[in-house]
Amino acid sequence: MMVRRRSAFGGILVKEGVRTPCCVRLARSSEGLHSLSSRGTNMLPMLSLLTASAALAHGMTLWPPLEMYPASALAKRLQGQTVVRIVSDADATKTCTISSNSPSSDLDAAACAIILPKINAMAVGSVKSAKVKVRWYIPTGASSSTFDGAIPFDPPSWITPDDIPHENYPSRGTGRTEIGFDVAIDGSVTACGVTASSGTPELDQRLCTLISERGAFLPPIDASGSARVAHATTAVTWFTTP
Repeated sequence: MMVRRRSAFGGILVKEGVRTPCCVRLARSSEGLHSLSSRGTNMLPMLSLLTASAALAHGMTLWPPLEMYPASALAKRLQGQTVVRIVSDADATKTCTISSNSPSSDLDAAACAIILPKINAMAVGSVKSAKVKVRWYIPTGASSSTFDGAIPFDPPSWITPDDIPHENYPSRGTGRTEIGFDVAIDGSVTACGVTASSGTPELDQRLCTLISERGAFLPPIDASGSARVAHATTAVTWFTTP
């Protein structure tokens, strides 16, 4: 069975192995759930309060939201991946250089411009050197997520159909869970709560649990250049097929 989900950023979640979070299509089967989207995916183990520093150390990928997309690249619908290297010198001053280019020089320049201030705002010494992948993705529809200036790490890893036990499938065949949560100044997800239920409380709580354990962000910065707490929202629409 093929599993398709619509992205929290508005696009199709499963497309040639490229995934973004939001909607999950589940299948009832005596053989269990089979998900094309989960093949070949390197999932991190369940971790409590995954931080930005830990995400960087694990080599996780940043997915800048659309509002951070360079206008010139957006107009041309350019997508791809930029790889940057962050290096901290003896006095803790950090520099950002491009180590692998995307199809657009504007995307590459934007990668350092949006990442470096946020990393500089993290605790001194917490990031000495890091290779950071930045995935530039344009959704095909309206976003159902707001991240308040934070940049998520690997949203495709937050939840897969295989994470949902059969007994937690939506009782009415479909449902939508909306949640709100905070991004702490260390990039971890805290204070997750359900703001609109799918009608299956166990499914709603499972979503909050998974995002709290797997979600990590580069936190936003305030006017003084210090990391600040972000107030984020996202939604997942669940579909159950026979």
